[in-house]
Amino acid sequence: MNQRLTKRITLFINSLTLLILVSILPNQTNAQPTIEEKNAISITARAFDQSIKLRWAPTSMAAWKIANEEGYILERYTVRRGKEILALAERSKAKVLTSTPLKPWETQEQWKPLMEKDDYAAIAAQALYGKSFNLTQGGQSLQELKDESQNRHSFGLFAADQSVEVAKALGLFFDDKTVVKGEYYLYKIFPAKAMSNIQVDTGYVYLGTDEVYDLPKPTEVTTSFSDKVVFISWEKNISSKFYSSFIVERSEDGKEFEEINALPFVGMDTKASQKNKMVMMDSLNANDRDYTYRVKGKTIFGEVGPASLPSTGQGVNAKVDAPNIESILNQNNLGLGISWKFEKANETEIVGFQLARSNNDQGPFEVISGTNNIDKTLRYIIDEAPLPVNYYRIIAIDKYGRNVSSFAALAQLDDTTPPAPPVNLRGTIMEDGEMIVTWSSNTEADLMGYRVYMANRKDREEYVQITSKPIQQNFFSHIVPMNTLSEEVFFKVRAIDYRQNKSDFSEIGTVTRPDSIPPAAPVFSSARASKKAVNLIWENSASSDVVQMVLERKSKKEEDWTSIKEMIYPDDMTFKSYQDTSAERGTLYEYRLKAIDDADLITYSRTISASKIDNGIRRPVEKINAAINRRQKMVALQWEYQPDGNDLTHFVIYRAAKDERPRKYDSIKKTKALNAAQSWVYEDKSLQMDTSYKYQIRAVYKNGAQSPLSELVSVVY
Repeated sequence: MNQRLTKRITLFINSLTLLILVSILPNQTNAQPTIEEKNAISITARAFDQSIKLRWAPTSMAAWKIANEEGYILERYTVRRGKEILALAERSKAKVLTSTPLKPWETQEQWKPLMEKDDYAAIAAQALYGKSFNLTQGGQSLQELKDESQNRHSFGLFAADQSVEVAKALGLFFDDKTVVKGEYYLYKIFPAKAMSNIQVDTGYVYLGTDEVYDLPKPTEVTTSFSDKVVFISWEKNISSKFYSSFIVERSEDGKEFEEINALPFVGMDTKASQKNKMVMMDSLNANDRDYTYRVKGKTIFGEVGPASLPSTGQGVNAKVDAPNIESILNQNNLGLGISWKFEKANETEIVGFQLARSNNDQGPFEVISGTNNIDKTLRYIIDEAPLPVNYYRIIAIDKYGRNVSSFAALAQLDDTTPPAPPVNLRGTIMEDGEMIVTWSSNTEADLMGYRVYMANRKDREEYVQITSKPIQQNFFSHIVPMNTLSEEVFFKVRAIDYRQNKSDFSEIGTVTRPDSIPPAAPVFSSARASKKAVNLIWENSASSDVVQMVLERKSKKEEDWTSIKEMIYPDDMTFKSYQDTSAERGTLYEYRLKAIDDADLITYSRTISASKIDNGIRRPVEKINAAINRRQKMVALQWEYQPDGNDLTHFVIYRAAKDERPRKYDSIKKTKALNAAQSWVYEDKSLQMDTSYKYQIRAVYKNGAQSPLSELVSVVY
């Protein structure tokens, strides 16, 4: 390679060092892979009228080296013909499109003709075969580039993106002219030889011959002009899916356009507010002259898309120096006189002045000099109706309509009258302790703000100021402690004007802390059991905000507590005992008291255990009716019995014939009750004629308890 060509290549490469952040292919990863990236081949395709063109690129330096040495194999599978999906046997059959593996050109004789006319070919050849590829700029090595091998990979692929002829020379392009209209193909690209130590993932792309489309115009093209410079911007995300680089054109007559970027514009990272924008800068020869810009996109297949809509504008001169207020003097009854400085030489750049005023230095400022501008030759104006406190600005308006403002200057009228005390104080405290207080706004024009004071006792002589400086809004928030027995917070407010005149204190406002402390727990003092009830005695909660007490009970068989007595305060405040007659004999219960305060906070007493005394004696069976049925040869006994608890198991029948003493004769299970009224029947069929019989009945329970024998009932059969 001759010295002149080598020098040209070096200069051109160094011109591209600001364009390192490029894309290998649309919709693919950036062409600057890292060590951690996957070794793969990325492929894309585009359908044309008579062919399908394909472009691919290795995504890592290692994959690039392997493919350059071994070459690429490109296969095609026919998947669909029209709307018909082909049979598996046919669509699984591969057609090899590369009779020999596609490799980069290997000789200088092959590269030299292309290098003479295409600088990108020179870059590609240098990346492949140059002795050195160490990029420098201003004598310093570029820290962003990992090493020389990485440089070769990045710039080689970049050159292929900018020139189809270079992509062919690098073995990264194929034009499939054997396609059939209406068919859809799956293309597969992979290195010609697999390596034992490095695996390169195969690239795939699916496309049909009918998927031909026109390239879109770049959109959202705008121009932002300033002093002899313009920033051209356009939409990035969608455009970058079709184009690998862009051409920006300029016209000074709106008709004839010329390119302004000698090198391909690929777009750099932009600030967060412009992530979806491509931005390019252009210098202007002069201001006050129309310049028109438009943008075209260029694809990796060498196509240049249609031009965007044009955007026109003019450069504008730099802003003039701002005016400077010199003095503000009281003109007796005429008002306040404002004078300012402004360079006379700059009068040709402006159309006039405006006087703006606010009651504070932050604004907003209102123009008070009228609808017409102050003559640009004047340097003095009187404010005939000043406020008690005034902040003035003098604004110069240039011939482009831009405002250049002076710093704000303060002027006050004499004033010894304080504002009125704030009224209508109100507030609330949130559960997290944030207290928000508010009041009605004062109406004084010279009001500077308010100060807020707080105390935990209403009668405290000195309230603590909780505003570090006067606040302008008519509300204030402050964090107050919540772990305190004091339920109320007291505050008051005073107003202050710009002359530091203070109002009297407002009336005292009161806010209540949300209750976060549960009530004191009730305490059981005794639990006494009898045959009829469990007698409970306790001491109520000592908290004054308790609104309800609830006595609850639970047996060990039960999971949930049951309320057996509710006491509403203050009516039931003296209620301190309870007889639980509904407790079942022999069942051990747990009891507890629940205290609820006016904030629905709950405290439970300690539990206490007790049960009714069980002597094993249950209710006797009464009202037995004995009926003789001679036709069926039986005596039928019938009685009603309400069990004493839920553990009744059966009845025992006692019988005596003639003068015998009644003995156990038979039994009847509980399940034989006739109805819900607990009626029971027993039929005795072992009888002798002309014999007297006596019957008694006893109820027997599960735990061994039983009723006394019933009264005798007699019959003669």
